[in-house]
Amino acid sequence: MTVEELVAAVVALAIVSAKRLGAGLADRAMESVEQSVADRLGWLYRWIAGRLPGEEGAALVEEAGRSPAARALLRRRLVRALGEDPAGVEELRVLLSPHTPVLAHSDSLLPESSGIPRQLPPAVADFTGRGQELVRLVEAAERPGGGRVCLVHGPGGIGKTSVVVQAAHELMPSFPDGQLFVDLNGAEERPAAVGDVLGDFLVALGVPRGRIPDDEAGRTRQFRTESADRRVLIVLDNAASEQQVGALTPGGSSCAVLITSRQVLATLAVDERVALPGLDEGTAWDLLRRIGGGDRVDEDPEAGRDVVRLCGGLPLALRIAGARLATFPARTVGSFARDLADDHRRLDVLSLGERSVRAVFLACYQALPSLQRCAFRLLSALDTPDLPAWALSPLLGVDPDTADECLEGLLLVHLVQARRGETGGQRIVLHDLTRGFSKERAAEQPADEADSAVRRLLGALLSAADAADAQLRP
Repeated sequence: MTVEELVAAVVALAIVSAKRLGAGLADRAMESVEQSVADRLGWLYRWIAGRLPGEEGAALVEEAGRSPAARALLRRRLVRALGEDPAGVEELRVLLSPHTPVLAHSDSLLPESSGIPRQLPPAVADFTGRGQELVRLVEAAERPGGGRVCLVHGPGGIGKTSVVVQAAHELMPSFPDGQLFVDLNGAEERPAAVGDVLGDFLVALGVPRGRIPDDEAGRTRQFRTESADRRVLIVLDNAASEQQVGALTPGGSSCAVLITSRQVLATLAVDERVALPGLDEGTAWDLLRRIGGGDRVDEDPEAGRDVVRLCGGLPLALRIAGARLATFPARTVGSFARDLADDHRRLDVLSLGERSVRAVFLACYQALPSLQRCAFRLLSALDTPDLPAWALSPLLGVDPDTADECLEGLLLVHLVQARRGETGGQRIVLHDLTRGFSKERAAEQPADEADSAVRRLLGALLSAADAADAQLRP
């Protein structure tokens, strides 16, 4: 069966469940046959709802039972979701097989697992560069001694997941007992619940749902017991905190863990810590040509170089730029580069479909405490390449200790960067794309916020100049 046929079948059956026919069967069940049908319908409903984000899946299934248009929309959404998920397609084939046993426990209905999970998403076909980082991750994960934990951290859109998935595929032969993968939703308002993730991991490792403890601590202990004698690779993508990761780390010496996070996770004990930088100009050029088309980019190499420069080495920005060039072939590379050069439109241009540089920055910004959000907005008030770290105190109107703590918070989530100045002091640096986002956020605030901050900073600079003059000419 094709993906479209599989989706049509599962949608039809899920609608039966949504209309509560499955629940009626369960109420009347006198024999295991009717109960089995009810269980399967219920599992189908939960499976299809879980393939779509948030509460959208359940709501759309409910609506599909009443509206042919909603039914068609549901089929399209599922086909698109499964188009990038070969493992999900195979899971659906198994799900629709009449020979697949189903285990019921509480509100969860899941098929029995073979005990050897293969959960890695496909590697990126146009993966480019990152050779040194891949070598570090693979060598660390295969290092003798066991319990290898590797962290890849960096700002949103820098390509952390692509690097870790690429490394995981290279590591598959070294971990024959399976590969576990989960998106921990660390950039979202509600990160993934550790207990739920542990439950899914245990089911994937072959533990019957009825034998899984209800509490998180019990699930952690059982996960470590089940993984103790297996060679399993665990990929924890988009981690929110050290606590979230700690409960999902096996205690044995035969497994390895690859973690990605937008945060530094400074107190997490790791064997290899990789800070992912932006792409250098040569690698960025290669990536743009691979996605946008070599002939397409080469027709105006000067404009192509401008596109690379304006994307600032951010892989997400380069991928969106390349996709735009490939999607709209009638548009010249030069005209696209001119649109990208417009500071007021750059983040609008770097958006296509569900991918958006602005959305990545916004998720990180919204998770910040109010003082850090204010600091981030004010750092673009003076259009300079960088600022001395001490300037944050007068900009915010707070004492130096509070300003330093605020800066550390921004550095930990990679919204700003820091470099050492010529005189040894620390200087704050904003990426060009991040600077544009900072200006957008500042424009949403009352004008006097930035004006007052600049006046305070100018006052501090004048005071420093007076003090220096007094030292030079007492």
